[in-house]
Amino acid sequence: MWIEPTNRCNLRCPMCPTGLPDGGASSGSMDLSLFHRVVEQLRDRSTVVYLHLAGEPLLHPDLPEMVSVARAQGTLVGFFTNGTLLTDALASRLIGAGLDWIGFSFDGWDPGSHSAVRVGSRFEQTLANVERFLETRRRRASRTPRVTLSVIDLPPVRTPAGRAGLDALRRRLTSLGLDEFQITPAHRWAGASVADPPAGGPAGEETAPSTRCPFPWSGLAVRWDGTYVPCCIDLSGAMPLGRVGEHRLADLWNGETMQRFRSRMARLDLDTLPLCRRCHVVRDRRWFGLPRRVWAELLETLRVRGGR
Repeated sequence: MWIEPTNRCNLRCPMCPTGLPDGGASSGSMDLSLFHRVVEQLRDRSTVVYLHLAGEPLLHPDLPEMVSVARAQGTLVGFFTNGTLLTDALASRLIGAGLDWIGFSFDGWDPGSHSAVRVGSRFEQTLANVERFLETRRRRASRTPRVTLSVIDLPPVRTPAGRAGLDALRRRLTSLGLDEFQITPAHRWAGASVADPPAGGPAGEETAPSTRCPFPWSGLAVRWDGTYVPCCIDLSGAMPLGRVGEHRLADLWNGETMQRFRSRMARLDLDTLPLCRRCHVVRDRRWFGLPRRVWAELLETLRVRGGR
């Protein structure tokens, strides 16, 4: 379950549609009472809650409480962040709230390579925030949250300087307790108009053979204003399913709109799914670390058996 604390962001990264003048989405932050109404529906379900969608979650003043509330429902909770707003006090509150994992979307290995991607972020300051978070976790003798740091696989990353710089950064952070250092493929945000999409991404992305996306069978997302959407890459609410307070989550999950969405995806009828037509996910070879063919076989089984 993806729940969006806010769709605002303090950075203007060229590969991200958040903050684009033609983005078409109003901005705001989720009210804490609305958040309660969402997570109360997750009790006794085997659920992972991702506290991010389009924006920077650390901008929400109640984020630690959101973590605590979601954990109280028996869910696993984590989020991705650019790390620029992280303070020692906030780190302690998040760890104390029971955060299960945190992923730092960092990019670059020095001030120049970092600021070219994370526009508005200061390399040394943000790196220090990550290091202090790791130190806070160590000082509290806490096994959680699991901490990852990711770098997008853009052309500069593949240069000798890029490889050497990232190796040094990996060693530096691993020595402080970083659990995983990731280099992740560039991708397209469901066809959104971004600068140089998807800079350095897979060759032939738009003409690569399509495959079934598992997301319609595995999750939903809720935007900051309470709008349910069927996909974590629907950042602007292009395919609204309903609203919190007007529709029950279980009803939407098994409802006619989601069933029709799944049927079209199972048939690879992408012409009727404009959100999906140019999305990288339907052309990825892997999804959540598993080979795409595994998910395709699973979905075929679900389709044949009439599963949801």
